Amino acid sequence: MGVAAAPLITGFILAYFDWRMAFIVPGIISIMIGVGYAEFVKRSQIEQTEAIAREKEMIGFAPGWKRALCALTLITAAGGLIFGTMAFIIPRMFEASLTEITVDVAATGILAALVFAVASFSQLVTGRIVGRHQVRPILMTIALGQPVLIGLMALQTDYALFFATLLALAFIFGQVPITDAVLSRYVPDEWRAKVLSFKFFFNLVIGALALLCARHILGAGGGLGMVMVVTAVSAVMIVVGAMLLPTQAPVEPAYTKSP
Repeated sequence: MGVAAAPLITGFILAYFDWRMAFIVPGIISIMIGVGYAEFVKRSQIEQTEAIAREKEMIGFAPGWKRALCALTLITAAGGLIFGTMAFIIPRMFEASLTEITVDVAATGILAALVFAVASFSQLVTGRIVGRHQVRPILMTIALGQPVLIGLMALQTDYALFFATLLALAFIFGQVPITDAVLSRYVPDEWRAKVLSFKFFFNLVIGALALLCARHILGAGGGLGMVMVVTAVSAVMIVVGAMLLPTQAPVEPAYTKSP
């Protein structure tokens, strides 16, 4: 929902205020959230006994964890590139290619926010499915749909572009709980926070580099369509990552009490 709110808020700011306010307003909000969270941590009573008790359990990595983590690294890199590009390019594509619907920057911001918001609910669907079935075929289905739908976006305008974007984002968002489920099934509790922190760091770094990649393509005259083609090709890495996953994933992590 935060991602969905970004083009909505930015569109209204650009429509009624100076472009600098699109940086100032989120910056002020971020500072306020940071100060509030710091105060919350300062006032909270951190219970150490429960964490210590968990550390006393020797929790083993599930069989095939090295292969699973290699697959997740590849999927995370591709996912960060795709999501970073989509968050950057969709508002601009809507502004340039929805001319029969609207040319107002605030209206295109609303439409971009709408597709992000609606598509994000696919996480609830895939999360429920992953809880009941093997991960690999589900991830493979999601992975195969992404390059097709992202490539389709590059060929569409107006309403066709809107609905193609909605479907593509549904597949992109739907991947998130799948990769987290894979991680939770292979990585023990005592290592999970470390692996997750690396995953988020890696994802955000690649997402930031996606902006540089898009800027280079646009600067070279490639256009928005070429950016989408490169993004679609990058999505093939997720298919490769899904193929690398072990065929039979454990349903639950293996827990073994220490002596």
